Amino acid sequence: MVFGLLSPNWPTVTGRVLEAKIRTGRTNGGSGKKVYCPKVRYQYRANGMPRTGSRVSFGKYGTQWNSTANRDLVNERLDQYQPGEELTVYYCPQLPFVSVLDPGFSWVSVFLAVWGGGMVYGFLS
Repeated sequence: MVFGLLSPNWPTVTGRVLEAKIRTGRTNGGSGKKVYCPKVRYQYRANGMPRTGSRVSFGKYGTQWNSTANRDLVNERLDQYQPGEELTVYYCPQLPFVSVLDPGFSWVSVFLAVWGGGMVYGFLS
């Protein structure tokens, strides 16, 4: 969530898409319904060093952080990232290996952080 809040102000560089495809999984440890998320890999240079990233965004639906049963939503996201295409990459100036294509965050990530914290608290108490 912190990276999501800070990322719109990060420096940007031009990168290039290496791979863009749909990753398929299942809920409930593999026994539930089918879900999809994009797998995007891209290269960029930060602080003079070549880097590779795979983060599309911080906690938005249809990203590698949040799978969705809506395959069309994932296809729409992937239409933006064709292999070989140039794109803008945002990277953290203090940790240049942390990068993102779609900066910002969604309230889904806030919910997940609060829910996850509550689960840990409940488990430890």
